[in-house]
Amino acid sequence: MSTLPLSRYRVVDLGSAWAGPQATQLLADMGAEVIKVESRARLDGLRLGRPLVGEDFAGGDQGLWPELQPVFHSLNRNKLSVTLNLKTEEGVALAKELVARSDVVLSNYSPGVLSRMGLDYESLRLVSPDIILVSMPSVGETGPLRDILAYAPIIQALSGLMSVVGYQEDEPLVGELQSPWSDAVSSVHAALAAVAALRHRSRTGQGQMVEVAQLEATTSMLGEAILDYQMTGRVALPQGNRDPGWAPHNNYPCAGEDKWVAIAVANQQEWRAFCHAMGDPDWTVDSMFADEYSRFRNVGQLDRHVANWT
Repeated sequence: MSTLPLSRYRVVDLGSAWAGPQATQLLADMGAEVIKVESRARLDGLRLGRPLVGEDFAGGDQGLWPELQPVFHSLNRNKLSVTLNLKTEEGVALAKELVARSDVVLSNYSPGVLSRMGLDYESLRLVSPDIILVSMPSVGETGPLRDILAYAPIIQALSGLMSVVGYQEDEPLVGELQSPWSDAVSSVHAALAAVAALRHRSRTGQGQMVEVAQLEATTSMLGEAILDYQMTGRVALPQGNRDPGWAPHNNYPCAGEDKWVAIAVANQQEWRAFCHAMGDPDWTVDSMFADEYSRFRNVGQLDRHVANWT
């Protein structure tokens, strides 16, 4: 018998792509029985994805059931699976039978999709009064941006996250967010919301619908930047590998192709030790680098000196 904390619960996974499946993957890892619902007419896009590395199959034909996308397997581990056509009355009826025997339903469908299927919260309550529905819309179930259909890149841009990712203009590299960060963040919020709702139900007997807007979850990662703007009017900018308080703090090129070294200096004691390691070059005694604040204000020139040494 499992001793994992959620081993007494069953979850119906209506998620697809990344955000929803990772939320239910976390619940499965904590012991919940998770049943992933798919349609043979519209499989989870990641199930049909190509391998992350290597070449396509000969002739470019991956076949109908490639099952070679490692991200799909990672996000859907520890789950059971069933195919239902939710565009038919029979499929919806079977889904409701499944819900009646479950504790949580999680979906990252766009607003209105569950209602059109007849699987919205009010409909689910009729078959299971204490059911918990966790909905993960891109922007929200209500509001002026409700109907925006968005994946991670759009959500990350709307949140402001994209504006603080990358390198400053005086650095030789230009970066951008190359991963679905908003999916990962939102999934943790949704899994925690499901656990909190289960805790609430165990104390009160009441189910509930919990909305975890992916935009709001992603924006929560920008708390410092938002508070700084509210208090000082400063707009957060990309920092690359730099730190707002430590200098030098960066990755620096070394001899050889694509060779780098990470260097971080936190205080005056470390600065003196670092200067000694470099052989105490003349530029280290310049007033521009005399203290932590001066080094931070002149970090561009400091980085160039350090890069020349490395």
